[in-house]
Amino acid sequence: MKCIFPLIKASIEEGNVSVGDFIVALNLSEDEVLMRLSGEKEFDINEAMNVNKQLFPDVPFEKLFSK
Repeated sequence: MKCIFPLIKASIEEGNVSVGDFIVALNLSEDEVLMRLSGEKEFDINEAMNVNKQLFPDVPFEKLFSK
């Protein structure tokens, strides 16, 4: 899976979070989630904040979404 966010990619590969977790947190289809993770489509600010709050609450926002 292509993901432009190294910390998120590592967490998915390690099994700490799944694409399914993103689907639930964002209420989006799998295709929409994959497009955002790959950089084909940008996260809007509310989506990014939801991901940070729900899936990575201990990670600073700026670090989570750094490329």
